[in-house]
Amino acid sequence: MSGRGARVARKRRTSGSGDDEDESVDSRVQEIAHCVLSAHSRKGGMKDAEVKKALSRDAMHISEKQLLDVLGCKLLKDGERHFIYHDRKMPAASQGMADVTAEAKQGLLSIVLMFIHMSKNPVVKTDRVKEFALWEFLEQLEVVQTALHPVFGLPSKLIAPMNSAEFVAQGWLSFEKLKGDRDTEEIYYDWGPRAHTAIDPQEMLELFCEISGDKKEEWKEHVKVRRSSTN
Repeated sequence: MSGRGARVARKRRTSGSGDDEDESVDSRVQEIAHCVLSAHSRKGGMKDAEVKKALSRDAMHISEKQLLDVLGCKLLKDGERHFIYHDRKMPAASQGMADVTAEAKQGLLSIVLMFIHMSKNPVVKTDRVKEFALWEFLEQLEVVQTALHPVFGLPSKLIAPMNSAEFVAQGWLSFEKLKGDRDTEEIYYDWGPRAHTAIDPQEMLELFCEISGDKKEEWKEHVKVRRSSTN
């Protein structure tokens, strides 16, 4: 083979190798995005060990960008867990909230988050709301834990002390199980990491005061609270 022919052959082999690498990266990016979405829907996020096992750092960075560009989702880290949260700047319609069922769920979620926020002392980070108190409140709105709702179905599929419950899996709610009197298990709810980053507590306080007729100054502890940083 002539020197020129050898150079052309080497160039083709090099080019082919580059294409293979590009295809490999694209494949890994798609795999990562799929893994993150799947883990998020099943158990609320991916642990660091799962992330490191599935992906390379570069591919993870590209996947984060794709999730944001395509789905409007940011991949955030809370301790050892990665979770997805929708960019609050996205129009609601782009997040699939136009249909009646989704709007009903959004309304229920807003009510639940408001109840939790206003029922506890937000300055005390360990303060939470008992499950019994939450469902007692929702029953007044004809949302019963074990009864099928005509619009959004079984409420316990949305709110439950398990990572697969919709509002928990989406990062809006968090829960904790503690031992109470006589070794009985007590369940507590609080805002999830997504709620802390996406919701302005001051806006929620203002909305609550509009509904209740209270003045903001009457809620001294709540006035002090500001939204968590997403950085």
